[in-house]
Amino acid sequence: RSGIDTVDAEVTIGAGATWRDAVEAIEWAAGDVLVLGSGAAGQAAQVFLGSAAAKILRHAPVPTMIVPRRQPA
Repeated sequence: RSGIDTVDAEVTIGAGATWRDAVEAIEWAAGDVLVLGSGAAGQAAQVFLGSAAAKILRHAPVPTMIVPRRQPA
């Protein structure tokens, strides 16, 4: 356990014609974290991210976490 009882979180979705537009549409602040879902599926996804996710990961102005796609039950 981390010792943190509650965490205040706010969800903001960036949208744009390109990945860069979507990232720049958000007013980032100190302490923000970008959580990005992995859109790729299959064995290749275990090694490679999609091209947009990889670019966002390299150029994001804040720490970034990639979460895997949920596998069907």
